[in-house]
Amino acid sequence: MTKIILAVFAPFLMIIFFTRVTFNHYIATVLTLGIILAIFKGYGEPTLVLITWIFSVLAGFVVSARMMKKLKDKNKQKYS
Repeated sequence: MTKIILAVFAPFLMIIFFTRVTFNHYIATVLTLGIILAIFKGYGEPTLVLITWIFSVLAGFVVSARMMKKLKDKNKQKYS
């Protein structure tokens, strides 16, 4: 149960955090996937946890892409 809860929140929050630090959601996604695979060894986890990780990473990517688009639009209006 704990692994499922961790699989829901950890990748999502990591992608959001790394996007704010690197200002690039692609790099944030690669960093998050690398850390998850290095620490949690995806091949040894139950299928439900892996599926949850995948959906959490996808949700984090979508939210961070939207966040970066808003930030770029805001900066474009500010400096136009």
